[in-house]
Amino acid sequence: MGLRSSKKRIVVLALAAVLGAALTPPATADPVAAAAAPAEGSKVTREVRVSFRYADGTTLTADQLRAKVAASTEPLTPEQARREANEVAVATGQKSYRDSAEFGDGEQGRHDESGLTALGEPPDEPDGTFVDNCLSLPGAESAVGRIHNRFQYCQRGTMVFDYWTIHTNKPPEHEGKTEAVYNIIGLSSNQTRKARIYFRIEEDSVDYDWGLIDNWTTAPDQSFVAVGDCRESLTYCHGAFSGIDRTWGDWDRGDWAKWDIYSHENQSTYQDKVLYHRWFIKFTSGEEGDFKMLEDAYTPDRQIRCDSATYFPRAPQACVFSEVLPHITYSTGDRDIESVAFHIKTAQDFPNDTYPLLVPDGVPRPRDKKMPGRLGSASDPGLHRYDPANTTVSRSNEAHKEAACYRTGTERDWYVDLWLPRKPEPPAEQCDEYPFASTIEGAAHPDWDFSVRPVPQRQNSVAGGRLGAYYTGDRILYTSTDPNAAVQDEFWVDITDGGSGGSLPAPVNEPPTVNAGADVTGDEGARITLNGYAHDRESTPALTWTVSSASGTDAGAACVVADPHAARTTVTCNDDGEFVATLTADDGVNGPVGDRANVTVRNVAPRVAGSGGSLRTSAAAGADLAGFGPEPWSVYRAGTDVTVTVPVSDPGTNDSHTCVVVWDDGVREEFAATGKSCDRTHRYAHPGMYTIAVTVTDDDLGSRNRQTMVVAYDPDAGFATGGGHLASPAPTEGKAHFQFNPKYLPADAGPEPGNGKVAFRVQGTDFAVDSDRLEWLVVTPDDRLAVKGKTADGRGFVLYGYDPGRLRIVVWDLKTGAYPVRAKLYDNRPSLEYDLDLADPQGITAGAVRVHN
Repeated sequence: MGLRSSKKRIVVLALAAVLGAALTPPATADPVAAAAAPAEGSKVTREVRVSFRYADGTTLTADQLRAKVAASTEPLTPEQARREANEVAVATGQKSYRDSAEFGDGEQGRHDESGLTALGEPPDEPDGTFVDNCLSLPGAESAVGRIHNRFQYCQRGTMVFDYWTIHTNKPPEHEGKTEAVYNIIGLSSNQTRKARIYFRIEEDSVDYDWGLIDNWTTAPDQSFVAVGDCRESLTYCHGAFSGIDRTWGDWDRGDWAKWDIYSHENQSTYQDKVLYHRWFIKFTSGEEGDFKMLEDAYTPDRQIRCDSATYFPRAPQACVFSEVLPHITYSTGDRDIESVAFHIKTAQDFPNDTYPLLVPDGVPRPRDKKMPGRLGSASDPGLHRYDPANTTVSRSNEAHKEAACYRTGTERDWYVDLWLPRKPEPPAEQCDEYPFASTIEGAAHPDWDFSVRPVPQRQNSVAGGRLGAYYTGDRILYTSTDPNAAVQDEFWVDITDGGSGGSLPAPVNEPPTVNAGADVTGDEGARITLNGYAHDRESTPALTWTVSSASGTDAGAACVVADPHAARTTVTCNDDGEFVATLTADDGVNGPVGDRANVTVRNVAPRVAGSGGSLRTSAAAGADLAGFGPEPWSVYRAGTDVTVTVPVSDPGTNDSHTCVVVWDDGVREEFAATGKSCDRTHRYAHPGMYTIAVTVTDDDLGSRNRQTMVVAYDPDAGFATGGGHLASPAPTEGKAHFQFNPKYLPADAGPEPGNGKVAFRVQGTDFAVDSDRLEWLVVTPDDRLAVKGKTADGRGFVLYGYDPGRLRIVVWDLKTGAYPVRAKLYDNRPSLEYDLDLADPQGITAGAVRVHN
C-alpha cells in the first residue's frame, strides 16, 4: 500500500481505529517486538539504497553515479571539457535558447554589448514562472536535465529510497520504499565565479510504500541530508560545507534548499582564468530514523565553466552551464534584420551560390564552399570570437571583405571576376559579410569560405549591435588565433522563418505582424507569462491584451493582465479553467490585427492554517498553526465545548469550500466554510484522547487537511492503580518496576487529580521517574488510562495503561516542549503515536494494570 502524501494519513488512522483489536497483539505475546529482535547469532544493519528515475526511461543507481564521481577529482582540461560538453549537448539537443531580438533593436555603436545590463546575484529562491516554464520544456525530465541557456538550468526527476534490514544469517528484508519528485534549478550571474544550485522535493509528491501503519509512523520520519558540491578537489572548487537535514515529512512541504558552487581562479593557468567543474547534489544519512546510507549518493553531475574575463563591461567574472550549443538566432521574418538573415541563410544553405564565387564559370569546381557556424549536426564547425585588440585579424578581415564587395586593393585580385556583380550603394547600403568580421573565420580565413552581399545600412547596423550584445548575453570568450589554443569558445548561428532563395519584397506599408505566443499553462492566483510579439516596419504599433473565458468556466472566473499594453506580460486568473488571451496590434494605418493564445489555468488546492498533515506528533508545527485551533494536547472536561477553528485561504479567490470535521468519537460533520474559515463546536460524552481531522475541499475537488489531538477528562469516571515490572528495551535495558495510583478526589474539578503518584525505575540503571505533579488523568469506559505529569528535575511524562496488563511510559525533557515529539528521553514502546487508542502499550511480565470505573 502506497501513501501519496501526508493528507492521506487520516485514512490510515481511521482504518487503524476500525480494525482496533485486530491490529493489537494479545497481551501474552508481543509479535512486533519479536519481529524486530534479530535471530540468535545474527547481526542486523539497516540500510538505504538510492536510485534515480527519469521520464525518458533512464534509471541510475547510486553505485553507478558514485563510481563516476570517484573516477576523477582532478579538473578537466579545456579540451576535455569542450569535448564532453559538446557530446552531451549534441546527444541531448541542448541549445542556448536566446534569440537576437532579446538584445534589442538599437543600431551598432549605441546598443552593443556595453549597454547590456549585467546579471545580478541569483535570488534566495528561483522565480516561480521560470521554474514552471523550464521544467515543462523538453529535456527537463531527463537524466541530463535542461540547460536552458548558459545561465539557467533545470531538472525534474524521481528519487527512490529503498530501505532494507540486512541480516548476517538470512536473506535481506525489504522494509519499505519512498519515492519523491525532485527539482533542481541552477542559476548563475556574470558578476561572480559561482553558480547557485537550488533543490527541493515537490510539495505533496512523496509516495510511501511501507505498509498500512508504517506509512504513517516510520516512513515520514526517516531523514536525509542534501548538499550542493563539486567533483573536483577543494583546491579548485567547493560547494557547501554543511547540508540540510530534513525528514521526508519536512521535505514534502516543497521548500527550496540552496547552495553556491565556488570556483577558485588562482588555480587556473589558462586564458581568462578558465576552470571547468562538475557539480551535483550529494545525499547522506540524516539524524532521524534507524536506516543509514552506507555510502553517499549523488545526482548525475553537470558541468560549469568559470572565468575571470575582464573585457566584458560590468561583468568581470562568471560561471556558465557549458553543456550546451550557444547560438544566436536571426529571423528572415524580422523586418529589422531580414536582409542580413536572408544573406546568412543563403550562405549556410547554398554556399556555392554566394559571392565571391570559388571559381569562374566554365572552370571545374575544385571543391564546395564550407560555411562554418550553422547550427545543425555535430560535424558543423562553429565560429570563434577573437580579441578586437588583435588588429592584424580585424584589418585583414576588413580588407578581404572590401576587396570582394568594392573591388578595391590587391587582395586576391586574380579572382576579380568572382566578386560581387553589383557594388553596395552607400549610404543606404553596406557590405555585409558572413562569417562575421568579429570571428576568426571571417573573410581573411585562408580557405576563402565566406560570403558578401549588399544589405540596407540600418539592418546591418542592428544585426551587428545584436551580435555584440549576444557575446555578453551568452558569455562568448575570446579565442586565440593560435589553432592549438587551450580555450576555444565556439558558437553558432540559427536562421529561422525564411525561405532559401529569391529576392526580398519591396518595402510597403503593411499591417503589423502579431503573435500571441505559444499556449501557456499555470496555476490559479499565480502570474502566468504571456510571450507575445508584434512588429511593424514603419512604426511602433499600439498593443492591447484582452482575456476572455472559454466555455465551462465557473461564474465569476476572471483574469487580470499586469500590463495590457506590453507584448510580454503576465496574466493572473482567480479560478481554474480555459481562457483565451488575444493580443491586438494597431499601427493607425491598417486595420488592427490580432492573434490568440490559449491559457489553461490549473486548480490549486486550498491552504489551511499551517502546511498540512498531522500536528499531534510535532511540537515544531505548533509555530505553524497561524490561527488553527485547538492547539495539540489541549485539555477539556468531558461534556464541555471543544471548538475547532481552521482558517482557509485559496489563490483561486473565486472558489467556494466545503469542510469536513471528523471528531474521532464516531461523529462526522460536513458543512460549507464561512468567512474563509471552517469553525465547529463539539462536546465529548466520555473521557479519552481524540484526534480531530479537518479536510477542506474546494469546488474543483482540490483538498487539504489538518489534524490535532485533544484530551477529555472526567473526574467522575474512576481511577487507576498498577504495580509490577516489565522488560525495558534497549538502550535502557533491564527489569523495569512501575507503580501508580492517580485519582481524582471528590472535590476535584480537574484537570489535575488531587491524589496519587507515578513511579518507574529500570533496575541496574540510573533511569527513574518519580512524579512531582500530575496534570490530568483519563480513564475510559473501555478500561484504558492515560496520566500526564512532571518530575522535579524538569522532565515530562505520559503513562498509558490497558487493563489488565499492558503499560507504556514516554519521558521527555520539558525544554523541548510541553508534550512529547521526536526527541524523547525514554519510550518503552518507541512510536510517534500518542493517542490513547493507538499507544500500543507493552505487555508487562508481572503485576497488574487496573482501571476502576
